[in-house]
Amino acid sequence: MKCLLVMVVSHKLPRILLMILAWSGLTTTTFYLWRNGVSVQCELGKNEYANIDRLTTSAVRNITFGLDDIFISVKTSGKFHASRLQVILKTWWNNCRNQTTFFSDEDDSNLMNTSGARILNTNCGNSHFRWWCHFDDDNYVNAKRLVKVLSGYDSNKDHYIGRPSLSYPISTTYIGRMVSFWFATGGAGICISKSLAVKMSKWSRNGRFRHSCNSIKLPDDCTLGFIINNRLGVNLTVREDFNSHLQSLKRIRIDEIASQVTLSHSADQGYLNVLNMQNVAAFSISQDPTRFLSLHCHLHPEIHWCPSKRT
Repeated sequence: MKCLLVMVVSHKLPRILLMILAWSGLTTTTFYLWRNGVSVQCELGKNEYANIDRLTTSAVRNITFGLDDIFISVKTSGKFHASRLQVILKTWWNNCRNQTTFFSDEDDSNLMNTSGARILNTNCGNSHFRWWCHFDDDNYVNAKRLVKVLSGYDSNKDHYIGRPSLSYPISTTYIGRMVSFWFATGGAGICISKSLAVKMSKWSRNGRFRHSCNSIKLPDDCTLGFIINNRLGVNLTVREDFNSHLQSLKRIRIDEIASQVTLSHSADQGYLNVLNMQNVAAFSISQDPTRFLSLHCHLHPEIHWCPSKRT
């Protein structure tokens, strides 16, 4: 069965932020896989099939969950096609190109022709996913680790997973009253279970998310926290393996990199906040200012364009 939706976002208010909230009709007790819109019965052993009523949903998920069960939606902007998008296309996209569609505010036939990437202006996607994950386009997403982490949570329960950028709840006014809540920063990544996403629809569908943003006068990741933590009362599950540019990325050790779900980079006001690749860097800082190329070669040294000799 389709299990996961990943989104990468570059604007303050993503145009397709709410597409996951239209989910409905997923039956969690059937033993079927969704492949290209067709329901196919799972292959189970005779003993397992005879006792199909006693198998738990989580057990089935562990049997079937893999990269082919993930739809990855990368949301970007035309102004980043030549910079941020090019780095993604050269690195982690190659690990999941068949599962990935890019959503942008501009058509780019040249980029599509040269890379083979699927780039669409608008698309509401598939409705058979169990998770929605929302990332920024300055994130490196470790897809293998993401699958492993989410397989440990039940998508039929309310889960709001990520990492806060503040050490205290944020406060603002809503309809003349002071409210406070925890929120996961979009810069590190946010994952929301289907159960929770469906409950969010009251606050999110048919333009209501934009209205919610305007009501509290805060960006989209804060608004998600407002809806989930303050309105719905669901707590944030903090994951230290979700990383944003707001952290000191140099503090992440080389031996910790493979266990991270997301990593990031920034170069604000002359300060370069990137991973310290030390003696494993495949490229110089001038060749690889984000360090994503070196990071990708560290995780996937078999890639043909990775230098055999570290520099």
